Amino acid sequence: MKWHHQAVEACKQSGHPWLAAISEPQRLREWLASLPACSPDELRLTGSLEFDAEPVAHLDFSKAKKVLWLIGPEGDLTSEEYAVARAAGFRAVGLGPTVLRAENAALACIIVTNVLANRV
Repeated sequence: MKWHHQAVEACKQSGHPWLAAISEPQRLREWLASLPACSPDELRLTGSLEFDAEPVAHLDFSKAKKVLWLIGPEGDLTSEEYAVARAAGFRAVGLGPTVLRAENAALACIIVTNVLANRV
């Protein structure tokens, strides 16, 4: 799989000792249903273009032992998809004033998580 190969190469380049888990594509409802219950030390976030999305900088990452991001397709998630994601424990957060391509949004989420989780 192309994405697995890219993840391996990224680990080699960056020196990270962990390899991202990459699964086959699934329908959103199926994927959400497969998730375990959200634990108190887990942040479930979805990058959002909704006008009332919480700014990501306002989140408290200090107690999170796990951060799970949901990034929608180009054009964003639908209202129904947001409702299903919220029911599964996801919070809609804004990633900034610009609209990002899906793959760039995913990278931005990794960077944001690393920066905000390691605040002193």
